[in-house]
Amino acid sequence: MTRLLLAVASALVLAGTAAAGTADHNQVKLTAKDQAAAKRIVLNSADLGGAWSGGYVKPDLNDALVCANYHPKQSDLVVTGAAESKFSVTGAQLDSVAQVFRSPAMVETDWKRSVLNPQLQSCLKTTLAGNLSTTQKLVSLGRVAFPEGNGIHGREYRLVIEETSTGTPVRGILDLIVFSRGRSELSLTTIGSYTDKAKISNVERVLAGIMLTRATA
Repeated sequence: MTRLLLAVASALVLAGTAAAGTADHNQVKLTAKDQAAAKRIVLNSADLGGAWSGGYVKPDLNDALVCANYHPKQSDLVVTGAAESKFSVTGAQLDSVAQVFRSPAMVETDWKRSVLNPQLQSCLKTTLAGNLSTTQKLVSLGRVAFPEGNGIHGREYRLVIEETSTGTPVRGILDLIVFSRGRSELSLTTIGSYTDKAKISNVERVLAGIMLTRATA
């Protein structure tokens, strides 16, 4: 099931951030300072403990979420730093991404255009449905409450997927959290068993908090 959800996660990559789903790409003008800042934000081995394996990977700055009714403008926004890390442990996987923009105003603009866009959830659902096999089905896709305030934006989506290839239905979850602070747009994707959903939610809050404390203001 983890393998299935990881494949789905790849199909739903939001360029690692809240911004996605358009041919109108961000301008990418990376600086050494903001590259280092982005790398500090994403999760590392010390954040997770010895049971997890993985590390930094090259971030994909290409949009993968594309729908006819979802194409927020991005070409007037400038990304100056980007980093990503991926980790796995038996039964679960994590992907953390950070993008630093030239100014906090650009992050606010992107959040309004992309995450608060009323078509985002339907685009997520459409994209997911198009990547499932005949033995897989989307059980549900909905919002999960994520704390906001004090200059922090946050939105979380939970996807429940059922696999029946072995004859016995098995459910897994894919949680996608997009959040921001200052000049930083962040995402945390978690993949795991449906039976562990409460534990996963608790871990996500801790890890998102760690990323936010390191976010570039």
